[in-house]
Amino acid sequence: MLSAARLPALALAFAMLIAHAGPAASQTLRCDLLWSRVTSAKSDADRQARLAEFRQACKADRRARPPAPPVDRAARAGPVSPRVQAKGRPSRAVNRVRGRAESMAFVILDRAGKGDARTLVEALRLVASSGTVEVTPGRYDADGTVITRSVSIRGISGAGSVQPVLRGAVTVGADNVVFDNLSLEGPSEGSALALTSGSLDLRNSTVWGKSRPNAYGSAPSNGLVTVTNATLTLTNDTLSSSAGETIAMNGGNVILDAVHLSNSSLIAIYAFGGIFIAKNSEFSGTTILYSLSASISILGGRLRSTSANRYLTTADRYVGIAAARGTVVRLKDDIFDGYDDATWLCIDASVSYLDIDRNRDGSGKSLQRAGRCIYQ
Repeated sequence: MLSAARLPALALAFAMLIAHAGPAASQTLRCDLLWSRVTSAKSDADRQARLAEFRQACKADRRARPPAPPVDRAARAGPVSPRVQAKGRPSRAVNRVRGRAESMAFVILDRAGKGDARTLVEALRLVASSGTVEVTPGRYDADGTVITRSVSIRGISGAGSVQPVLRGAVTVGADNVVFDNLSLEGPSEGSALALTSGSLDLRNSTVWGKSRPNAYGSAPSNGLVTVTNATLTLTNDTLSSSAGETIAMNGGNVILDAVHLSNSSLIAIYAFGGIFIAKNSEFSGTTILYSLSASISILGGRLRSTSANRYLTTADRYVGIAAARGTVVRLKDDIFDGYDDATWLCIDASVSYLDIDRNRDGSGKSLQRAGRCIYQ
């Protein structure tokens, strides 16, 4: 095949031959030159243009010619510029099979269109199992999102450490899901986060909103964060609810470490079965915890009662923790703050195991304890 570098010199030689040849020979030489340009085209568009020129000029040329070779797009397009990647990030190259993109190990979610996806749904469609979605600052509509694969969703903080906001109800139904450095804003009323199965590790994040109150004494179905036979691990998070329960669990496991949890309505945590463990965490609310048939451990925490609660005891007193129906209760090294006449513990006789040690109120006094709980 003729190289592009030789074409100018070859064209000059052909022109000299044409000048000294007869009309028929001149036409033949000219057509040969035009065909050599067709076979040396560097792109489909260039080849089509040169082929059209050849056909127009050489209509009477009926000589058999070898077909022009197909254009190797990858080779002729030149080197592909590599994507700029941050240090330590995995490759985000995309392989395409039959016109469809394969899953990506690393996806950037950016509402301005500077990443791989503009919406959370689109990002989850692109990311591979065990892959990572990195979210740039901004507000994203996440209402109705259901996560069914193991993925990590991590926020990139903006100026002033502003976390990306995922607004709406998000459901997790897969193992080994991670949320890190996000702000989850619940819908106008309902769960911001619902775990229906699997496990979620929520880190360095905030969750806020309001939910609908539950019917106490039966399995809860509403909560700012709802856990149903799943495992939720919270580390260095802040959860705040202005209505309904902050955490409602129906079986499963909830583990808190260095978490601040508040509720300005009734009950911060409603545990109906399952295991609840809190270490080095702070709680504030009218009633911190209401437990039926669960295992409860609060270790090294600080609990603050913020207002009166007239619902959970026969006595007209404030109550911080109410437990019944075979609940296992462990309270160790905790500090309880509240009103001077607050009653912190409403422990029913049906509690199967009680381990209370080295706890005190804010002034160092021993804890007052109420009798029978109303809801059993």
